[in-house]
Amino acid sequence: MKMSTFHLRLPKELHDRFKAACALKGMGMRERMIELILNSLKEDEKKG
Repeated sequence: MKMSTFHLRLPKELHDRFKAACALKGMGMRERMIELILNSLKEDEKKG
């Protein structure tokens, strides 16, 4: 299965901070971003 590429243009400092936070959780940046998006969608479903 081919996965699409997801690019975010972040300032270097923000990118580095996000990368470090992901490393502390033992997750890759892609995994963490997907988790955050899914959590956001779940919250939207609860509201609406």
